[in-house]
Amino acid sequence: MLKSKLLYLNVILSFVIAIVGTSCKKTEIISVISPKVVSYQDYMPSQIGLFRTYAVDSFKYNGNSDKVYDTVSYFIKEICIATKLDSNGMRVTTFNRQLRTDPTDKWQNIGEFNIIYREKYIVESNQNLNLVKLIIPPEVGKTWNPNDFNNIDTLNVGSSKYATLHKPWSLPKYNFDSTTTVELKNDRDFINRIYEAEVYAYRVGLIRFEKDSLDRQPNQADTTNRLVRGFKITKTLIEYGK
Repeated sequence: MLKSKLLYLNVILSFVIAIVGTSCKKTEIISVISPKVVSYQDYMPSQIGLFRTYAVDSFKYNGNSDKVYDTVSYFIKEICIATKLDSNGMRVTTFNRQLRTDPTDKWQNIGEFNIIYREKYIVESNQNLNLVKLIIPPEVGKTWNPNDFNNIDTLNVGSSKYATLHKPWSLPKYNFDSTTTVELKNDRDFINRIYEAEVYAYRVGLIRFEKDSLDRQPNQADTTNRLVRGFKITKTLIEYGK
């Protein structure tokens, strides 16, 4: 039963590529004040022992209303376990990825991925897929092809863009003073919305991922309302440290 459950959650997790339970107690907000940015590679830090824990939520909409009809939630932990130089002298770090469905469960190993630090790119290598996550130096509005290192049809290469740089960002537990937002997709009109973005905090790494694929259709019974079909996935940092 556990294996089948983990398999199902891994399928959902594939959309994300590319712990704390609810409480009535007031949550302490931690302010993360960054020093002056010295290295843009520190938007994806890789010290051995560094860990980041995320709450992942997947929502499905069935088209009968704006209400969610199915939700799947779980937790992901990523731990930096190794760093080395490859044959080209590029720094490569390895992260172990773990999963659990409840804050009281034991963590289950579900794989590893690498971060490769090239001179002008930071690349995530996961299951034979190499994605350019960041380019250096960053600049608002600058775009790049995240599939530069993949054999993918050039007509469907995708385009990432720096949407913001050095902006504050707040989460339920943390306030970050320096973050950058990368938009992977941002296609929307009166009916459709396809949006995908990642937010990175300086010297922390990824703190937020969001992917929406929503389709609004007219409601024949109520012309003022529109029905929603599609899904939304979020991955939000809830703890990090070393």
